[in-house]
Amino acid sequence: AARPPREHNVTDLFWEPGTLAGVRISVIDNFVSGDECDAIVARARPHMQAATHAGDNGELNHKSKARDSQQAVVGPRKKVRDDVAARVQARSAALANVLSGYNLTSEGQEELMAIQYLEGQQYHLHCDGSCDGSPFLEGGRLATVLMYCEVADRGGATSFPNAGVHVR
Repeated sequence: AARPPREHNVTDLFWEPGTLAGVRISVIDNFVSGDECDAIVARARPHMQAATHAGDNGELNHKSKARDSQQAVVGPRKKVRDDVAARVQARSAALANVLSGYNLTSEGQEELMAIQYLEGQQYHLHCDGSCDGSPFLEGGRLATVLMYCEVADRGGATSFPNAGVHVR
């Protein structure tokens, strides 16, 4: 059986194969190190701008009150030998493969995105993919990997209401 990369402890919060198109919500302890977080945050900080999301036309440049955070793309640096973004992105693809049974590579995946929420900011309920529980579509988002570099100290969390899961 395939194992999670780097021997991380995986705790499934929701997983019922065959239901909700096999949706799986897991927590992986220490997936990203403090040093990796620091490097990603430092690279993102000077590039933060108003966050966007997919609009009705499918383009990912829509701004609205539904997502009022800040974001910056933290893409791999092509000529850096041990680039933190490339390393974390490859680890994310490997994890998605282990948990899903697919065979993804880092190529063709979305770049890492640093997102900052200030007090009172949020991203309204949405789906990363189909909201009706149907299987993913070719070229669509197969998995979402969220890495928390800082703990929200005033009630922040990520909720998955269809699965009854609330992650602080």
